[in-house]
Amino acid sequence: MSVEMKPQQLHLRLPAQPAEATEDSLPPILRMPPWRMPRPAPLPPTELLLRAPSGTCTPLWAPGERMRHLRPARPHSARHLRRLKALLRAKAGALWMLDYLEDVIALDLWSSAPETDWERLPVEDLLALVARFEGAALPGLLACAARDLSAATTALSRLHSACIAPLMASALNNRSSRGTALSWLLHDPALSALGLIPAAVSPGNRAALSALRLLEQHDQSRVIQNAAASYGPTVSAWIGRWLARSPLLDVPSRRPKMPIFWAPKDCHRPTLSCGAPLPLSAIQHLGEMLCFTPVAPAYAGLQEIRRSCCPEHMDVFVLSVFHAWEAAGCPPQHDWPLWALGHLGGDLSVRHLSARIRSWPGHGGASRAANALQVLAMIGTPLAHLHLHHIAETTRYAALRQGAWSILSRLAHQQRVNLSDLIDRDPPRLGLDAQGRRILDFGTRRFQVAFSAELQPRVQDQRGRSLRALPRPGRRDVLWQAEAAWQTWRALRQDVKTLTTTWSRRMERLMCRARSLPADTFRAQLRHPILSHSVAGVIWSAVTTTSERLFCFRVAEDFTLIGRQGEPVLLPHGARIGIPHRLHLSDEAADGWSAVLAHEAITQPFRQLHRPTFTPTPEESSAPQLTRLVQRVVPAGRVMALLSRGWQWGDATEAGFISCIRPIHGAPSVAVLPLRPGIAHTAPGPQRLGPIVLKRTDHHGDAPGIPGRLSPLQFSELLCDLTGLLDA
Repeated sequence: MSVEMKPQQLHLRLPAQPAEATEDSLPPILRMPPWRMPRPAPLPPTELLLRAPSGTCTPLWAPGERMRHLRPARPHSARHLRRLKALLRAKAGALWMLDYLEDVIALDLWSSAPETDWERLPVEDLLALVARFEGAALPGLLACAARDLSAATTALSRLHSACIAPLMASALNNRSSRGTALSWLLHDPALSALGLIPAAVSPGNRAALSALRLLEQHDQSRVIQNAAASYGPTVSAWIGRWLARSPLLDVPSRRPKMPIFWAPKDCHRPTLSCGAPLPLSAIQHLGEMLCFTPVAPAYAGLQEIRRSCCPEHMDVFVLSVFHAWEAAGCPPQHDWPLWALGHLGGDLSVRHLSARIRSWPGHGGASRAANALQVLAMIGTPLAHLHLHHIAETTRYAALRQGAWSILSRLAHQQRVNLSDLIDRDPPRLGLDAQGRRILDFGTRRFQVAFSAELQPRVQDQRGRSLRALPRPGRRDVLWQAEAAWQTWRALRQDVKTLTTTWSRRMERLMCRARSLPADTFRAQLRHPILSHSVAGVIWSAVTTTSERLFCFRVAEDFTLIGRQGEPVLLPHGARIGIPHRLHLSDEAADGWSAVLAHEAITQPFRQLHRPTFTPTPEESSAPQLTRLVQRVVPAGRVMALLSRGWQWGDATEAGFISCIRPIHGAPSVAVLPLRPGIAHTAPGPQRLGPIVLKRTDHHGDAPGIPGRLSPLQFSELLCDLTGLLDA
């Protein structure tokens, strides 16, 4: 999916360097770095002992999330009761029995258990406790956070109280819980500031001050001042002086010690906006800044760097530092080059990093890959969102897939849009103009590249002659310029492939889940230089807000909307745009639209009009299992291909085999497909399919469902996926 370049090729992307920048032309942060200069004494902390107002602790669940974590009551036998009485007397080692106790007894045990027991609970158990007791579980969670902050952060993020804010500020420095803490602090800035101020005015609490600075960077200065005023004039004056203090002074007291792999002379030199490269002394200062800057909030000096330097050169610079870190074995104690991609990187960093994310989990780098997902979110360009979504849908590592979906959900929550709108509303344009063209300059030659309706690349020289492909750089070309254009061409072809594959899968899922798009999002796709070709092969429908289908239409060559007979179509005000499933089209309509597309020689990006449909038989409507494909043998490769269609691996057996895979539905149930002998990690063999059963994922536990009672669309798509296993 991503284009790989050797480290030495990075230096060929950009022009030969002119004379380096003078001392006077450097930005002040690189000319006189505050961490190397005598600084004024820090503001004296207040001597008041403050305590955040207790207030009320309210739950903070996403829709339907609490029911997924709520566990059913477990019956207990006489033997369990005898053991419970003994454990309750000792209080030690009894937390694993909480599901067997009544609420009053369980809550008392949870709130008074020894500290050594809390660190034994996994995150799933802590979430189940919050789902069961909600705000009443907070005292035990606060004590649990003192022992294991990373595990408790996830559970605390489902509660809403000011006393949680200092813990979330500390969690910003934890790699595994940084994203959760950031989302919680920004969810309600007023409540966060109210809880952070008592810790911020205490001596030596840099975590709370950093969290307040984070709120300030998100334009919450007025909210911080209002929260400080509630603690009295002394605290309000202290916070006012701290807010007036330059954030450039938020630097460590000592100069950071640089790692062995850091060598400014071996890095690509970033340039100022005027084109002058930075001197080695300024690059040393820039490396020190990246070394000590926290992930959140980012050091304020980085904003000055972004304003003063060329973004393309800076992208190559941080990539060269990243490659040096990789060559040194990716030492985790010096992982700042990875986060530097998020602070100063761009689309070039996105392409390189997405390839690493896919390979690291298979080579012992699962935690590094999880951090890299956060880096893609920090870069935040449309191409970064596209790669995050592509990783979430196609990676074979479950933890990586869940992490990517979690980050996308957090980004959507921060931007106050739903997850689908985050991806649909701003697809990357890949540097193409409104006509889908881009100029590649070899110095002595210029070429225009575009893509046909079939998304095949087209190349024209400066005389307008069509070429079979972009030529290789020649002797008469400017070396750096031709190499940069060639690498851009390679990246462009790969990005187009990734974009069209991802969007085709999204449109198919839009049809299979009977979702609809806002009309503005649909019109934006029509204006996109690449996606406009994809939408032309789909039959669309206008849908009212009540999901009532009005009429069907397609997109013509001039990107106007026309009906089956070629008549122009106008979208009614307030209508949404959907993709009708074959179940929702009559045979006459499907045959008519098929004839229209065949006459225009248009190929659909996915099966819509010729999609097979399935309905349950009378016996299947009441049977607990679906046995249509029982004992059928299919190759393991076809089974693993289901992962790209929304299926997931089930639990592994004791022998190491994955016994089943299951799709995640919008309903609180999953369809489980048993496999025999199961997918092995090494040399998987042919698989024999078992009966399909439904299992619930809500508070009803493992109560089975009946596959034949799914909705017609869910049942048809389930069988469509499975019968695809039998296709040659």
